[in-house]
Amino acid sequence: MSITLRCVCGARFSASDDCLGGRATCPACGQMLAVPSRPTRRPRRADARSRRRTKRGVNPLAIVGIALGAVAVLGFVCFVASRREETEGGGQTSQPYGPSSSGTRAAYREPSGVELPTSYASRDVDRLAAQLGARDLRSRIAAAQAIAAMGPGASEAVPALLDAMARKSLEIELSRVLDKAVKAIGPMAVPGLIAALRAGSPKARFVAATAIAQLGPAAAGAVQPLISVVESDPDYSVRSNAAAALGAIGPGASAALPALRKVGGANTKLTHDPGRAELCVRARVAIDQIQEKAGN
Repeated sequence: MSITLRCVCGARFSASDDCLGGRATCPACGQMLAVPSRPTRRPRRADARSRRRTKRGVNPLAIVGIALGAVAVLGFVCFVASRREETEGGGQTSQPYGPSSSGTRAAYREPSGVELPTSYASRDVDRLAAQLGARDLRSRIAAAQAIAAMGPGASEAVPALLDAMARKSLEIELSRVLDKAVKAIGPMAVPGLIAALRAGSPKARFVAATAIAQLGPAAAGAVQPLISVVESDPDYSVRSNAAAALGAIGPGASAALPALRKVGGANTKLTHDPGRAELCVRARVAIDQIQEKAGN
């Protein structure tokens, strides 16, 4: 193995291994040159770049970007899978209430807190009430429309309607159809709405009071339970909805005027609780509605 040397005169020549660590004579100018003990190698560009990359370290922004990209891809995959599952479900209806072999359901507390019937006198109502819990939105809308078409004969379906209304993710289109179904049942829906006012969760009581307000004067039988809610319900939003329902009932809710004046007499400017302030405003509006309709 030989080593290449370069003289100060510009000449290049090779020296044998025997000259390592010694001296060699330039054949061009005769000058003596020192020969290194071992050849030196210039670092390659790739090696230099790798050393610079190691010195700098890994960019934390790159790691964050990669992580966010992975999360986005995973979320998209889950979304596509869930939509495909709903599409494949089609018109199939799930029965989350657990029907038994006799066609009845074991009543238990749903997330809404509404007490569902253990059985239904009408097989059609039984089927439609189960269909309200279907995974497919079109099936739920169709069930609500069918209940609305049955009118007062579907009064047994009121708890299932309230349960559907109290869901966390309630679609606007379905919400409108559920409201129409309650209105179609009319005064026959009042007992079921009162039961939800007394025994349901805050969400169930909230939607029950809203449904009573939509019935208007036809819900006069719910005045006393609404008064109790306005006076003592622990949730101010429920109390506000109950006050609005009393105002919608009109003169038939005259018995509620003392309770409404009591909760509506507070100074809203001195009330730091937004829920309480809302209750005061709703109570005053209800008083005006009851008295105005009575005067007419």
